[in-house]
Amino acid sequence: MVKTFRVWGTLTMAMLVVSLLIATFFSVGSIGYTQNKEENSLCGSCHEMQPQINSWRLSTHGRIGCLKCHPNVPMTELAYKHWRGFYNQPIKKKTIVPNAVCLDCHSRQRDISPPGGLVVPHEYHTQKGVDCVDCHAGLVHSTRQPGSPRIKMPVCLKCHNGSKATNQCKDCHGENVPKQ
Repeated sequence: MVKTFRVWGTLTMAMLVVSLLIATFFSVGSIGYTQNKEENSLCGSCHEMQPQINSWRLSTHGRIGCLKCHPNVPMTELAYKHWRGFYNQPIKKKTIVPNAVCLDCHSRQRDISPPGGLVVPHEYHTQKGVDCVDCHAGLVHSTRQPGSPRIKMPVCLKCHNGSKATNQCKDCHGENVPKQ
C-alpha cells in the first residue's frame, strides 16, 4: 500500500513538472504572437538581432513591421534558442521572403532605370521564375553604404552569364553602355 502511494506520488510529481515545462515553453513562445504586428519590440529585444534591426531602421523598409515581410517566424523555436543560447552569430537568414510578400506593396509592372542606362523589367524577370530576393537579397538587412548601387553587377552576372541569360551589355544597358 505504501509502495502504491509512493509510485502515485512520483508519477504525479513527474506529470506536474512536465506540465509546467510545457506551459513555460508555450508561454515564452507565444510572446511574439501577442505583439502588435507593427511593433518591432520583440525582434529588437534580442541582442542577437541588433545588427539586423539597425540596418532595417536605416533601410527604405524602416517603417514596415518585421512580421509584414517575415510572417511565419517560429517564435517558440526562437525563444527557446535565445534562452538556451543555441544560436550562431552573426544571425543568418534561413528562409526566403516569398514574392507574394514583396508584391503586397510592390508592382510587377516596374521598369526601373538606375544610372548607366540600365533597364530592369521586373515583370519579365518574375515570369522567368526569378524571385525578388534573387536580386534584392540584403536590401533591408544590408551593410551597403548609402549611395552605393543597390545591386552590384556580380549579382546580375549569376544569371546573365551567356548560358542562362544574355551577357551582351547592350541587352540590358541599351546603347548607353557605361565605359569600363
